[in-house]
Parts: sequence; C-alpha cells; structure tokens
Amino acid sequence: MNPKTLKRTFAAKLANSNLILKSHWRQLKSRGDRKQNRLRQTIEKKAAQWQANDKNADYLLRGTTLTEAQEFYIQSGDLLSFNSHKFIIESIQIRDRAAKQKKLYRQAINVTLTAGVMGVSLFLLPGASTNPTIELERFSILGTEEIISY
Repeated sequence: MNPKTLKRTFAAKLANSNLILKSHWRQLKSRGDRKQNRLRQTIEKKAAQWQANDKNADYLLRGTTLTEAQEFYIQSGDLLSFNSHKFIIESIQIRDRAAKQKKLYRQAINVTLTAGVMGVSLFLLPGASTNPTIELERFSILGTEEIISY
C-alpha cells in the first residue's frame, strides 16, 4: 500500500471511530454515571451502618471495596455526606495501620530468628569463637546481607 492510500485509510477509520463514539457518547456517559451513583449509594449505606453500630471497626470498608471508595472519594468526594467522608478516612487509616503493624511484625520475626540462629551458631557449633567482638560476615547465607557485630 502506498503512503497516500495508507493516510486516507487511516483518516477514514479515525473519522468513523469518532462518529461511533459521538453516537454512543450519551449511552457510555449514562453507564458511567449509573456506576458512580451506585457506588455513592453503597458508600452512604455502609457509612450509615457503621454509624448505627457505634462506629464499630467491623463495619469499615476493606479490600477492593475500599480501593473503589477511595478512588471515588478522590474524584467525587464532594458528592458524599460528612459521615461518609469520616467513614472512608477511618477505613483508610485502619488499613494503613494494619499494614504497618504487619510490616513491624515481620521485622520482629526476622530479628528474632536471626538472633536465635546466630546464638546457636556461636555457642553450639564446633569451632565457634568465644570472642565477643566477632564480625559475623560468614552468616550472610542466612539472608542478612549486612555485617552484624557484637
């Protein structure tokens, strides 16, 4: 195909796509509006349940529902009630706090396991040194890449 024919074909396809989009724009916009409205109603309903149950954490949003609510809050938060604002913010704070606690828990487990293995290695293995200022470089195979000193 020569370049002029290719240009005309592309222009025709682009014009056709534009006409199709224009003709279906109301329908597409209507679908988006209905989805946003359903999400807003869901958030308002769940916020009311949370409020009615003395703001019990069991009623907060989690997972995908929280992610969708957070996106809605960023894009269209002005459509939500004050109670819904508090509800989404509390849900986000609880999620973030739980993620932070989970990270700290993993770090504590790693430190405990590393210290336990090092202690066993220093005192129970044959040929282990009793010098308290040993650099434990040889224990890097345990997954700790830094040098630990006593």
